[in-house]
Amino acid sequence: MAIKGCILPWIHMHGNMRGEYKACCFSDTFYSKFSLGDSTQSVMDVWHGEEYKNLRKTFLDGKVPEQCYEVCFRKEELGVIENPKNNANNFWSHKEYLQKTLTPPPPPYIDFRLGNTCNFRCRTCSPAASTAWIREGKLFSIEGKKEEQWDNDLFWEGLDLIYPKLEVIYFAGGEPLVLEQHYKILEYLISKNKTDINIQYNTNLSILKFKEYDLVSLWKQFKKVNLWTSCDGYKEVTEYVRKELVWEDFESNIDMVKPYVTSISSVVSILTIYSMPDLLLWGKKKNIPIFGTTLVNPPSISLQVLPTEEKQKIMRYYKNFIETHKKDLHISDIKHMSDWLRYMNGEIKDREKLERIFKKNTGILDRNRNENFTAIVPQLADWYDGIKLS
Repeated sequence: MAIKGCILPWIHMHGNMRGEYKACCFSDTFYSKFSLGDSTQSVMDVWHGEEYKNLRKTFLDGKVPEQCYEVCFRKEELGVIENPKNNANNFWSHKEYLQKTLTPPPPPYIDFRLGNTCNFRCRTCSPAASTAWIREGKLFSIEGKKEEQWDNDLFWEGLDLIYPKLEVIYFAGGEPLVLEQHYKILEYLISKNKTDINIQYNTNLSILKFKEYDLVSLWKQFKKVNLWTSCDGYKEVTEYVRKELVWEDFESNIDMVKPYVTSISSVVSILTIYSMPDLLLWGKKKNIPIFGTTLVNPPSISLQVLPTEEKQKIMRYYKNFIETHKKDLHISDIKHMSDWLRYMNGEIKDREKLERIFKKNTGILDRNRNENFTAIVPQLADWYDGIKLS
């Protein structure tokens, strides 16, 4: 039996920072209208509820749920092999038998975004996912507030029901390492002797100690810990994209917890496309894989916004990079880069409007932060300077 569509609705629960259940973190955007339930409902009532059943049935009927198309199925149509659906299906292929039912047993894999508390102001983010962004959000007429929806009785009662069968817990944010509930969950699992699981993170790795908690001491008690550390581009580029990141501190922390570092996760966008090759080479020196995901939202920062002539320049840049460093690159590196370029060469609706939005928003942040996009990405200076805002 081959997996139909995506295996995640049979093995995985995602709860976002606003207390809503969604198909997965990739299908969830701040404007997403597709909810499977919320934090006012019990975990198992949601898991066996009509919304989840309908999502599963859609896949079994050979259809694509609307919220899943752009982030996975459209990428696949463009020839992008590395996408969340394929990665999940490969990792969880042994669970395909669960697709025989619309009411599977408790999920072995959970991803609850415990809050939007974060100490970074990434240019691809917003107040919805970072409390550090709230003040600057007002520059864009975006209101924000601190969100912590899952620290309630229903959540803990649900965890009591599902923890015995858990195999994977994924922590992201906000920034999980500055969210106290994350530490409470680790201590809860330790108290239940449920340490034979895989603890996974997407983290900026800016701290290793929080209040009275020592992360490494906690991690040592679990069977497996995987860190997918976030870094968008190399050195000054990632410092520009991920405001508050200091490259020397980031690299130092990577070295301190290297046994736990599975890969560096990077968002591939207009901001980072020219810097990604340098990050790949740095990863080679550190013996750490670099995993790039092409940005879909916000669309104004997507590679697809670039005009054809800029895309052609990028294609030549990558061709020269691969020819120059082919001895250093693994075939998987070349496949990843090819995926980024395939996605880049796809079309996007309202391209010229989106590039104006990109310049307007970038200019607002540059002025507020005393930064300069064209100094950080000089390869795109002519395109950027040529965008007319009126």
